[in-house]
Amino acid sequence: MGAQLVGKAFAFGMTHSLTGNEFRLLAFMAHTALDSDRPPRYYGSRERSAYGLGFVLPDHDDTPEAAKARRSAFEVVRRATAALLDAGAITRVRSGRAGQRAEFTILTGFGLDDLASSPNETSGLRSRQPQ
Repeated sequence: MGAQLVGKAFAFGMTHSLTGNEFRLLAFMAHTALDSDRPPRYYGSRERSAYGLGFVLPDHDDTPEAAKARRSAFEVVRRATAALLDAGAITRVRSGRAGQRAEFTILTGFGLDDLASSPNETSGLRSRQPQ
């Protein structure tokens, strides 16, 4: 699993403004990808991504409540994925469609060394000297 990628996800989250859902999805993607893949890839389904965000989806049944819960969870996944694409945390390799999962590369071009050199809202805290 992606222990090194999870470390990179934390570093990315510290240097970029991510919401809770965006960070959780990135960390989940990093955890499920393999560190050894070059570049690292995530190819989980919408259901798997929703699970990574903490949603327990109802089975495919015909009740309106189940359909609404699934749509709601998938919308949260869609928004978090779009934000991660915009932030540069992930890159789309292939779009998902019926019978085929979307595929993304994760944290390519971002290393743990970038944490020390990236300005963010916490950079002043790290360099502040005790008074």
